[in-house]
Amino acid sequence: MTPQEQIAALMAGVDEQPPEAVTPCKAKPTHKLLLRLRWEDDLSPVPSAKFDIYKGAALFASDMVAKGVFTQKKVHAGSYRVFFPEIDESEIAEE
Repeated sequence: MTPQEQIAALMAGVDEQPPEAVTPCKAKPTHKLLLRLRWEDDLSPVPSAKFDIYKGAALFASDMVAKGVFTQKKVHAGSYRVFFPEIDESEIAEE
């Protein structure tokens, strides 16, 4: 199964799940999203990698990590899922 097929299979079940309860942030209506992608062995930045960010079933952003970092300002509160289609899921660890 290709990474895109895996993402499609995961997202197919999202519509069937009840919506997640989100408590609005009273301090700031928008937030900053920061992705940092590093090699596990020496923690150096990954030069580039494609990613997709979903908010529910909708695609929020699709771009490339440049020099290991991606930043997006003025992101509304909610639950987001990040996928790296070119990287095997077993190689990804959250910090």
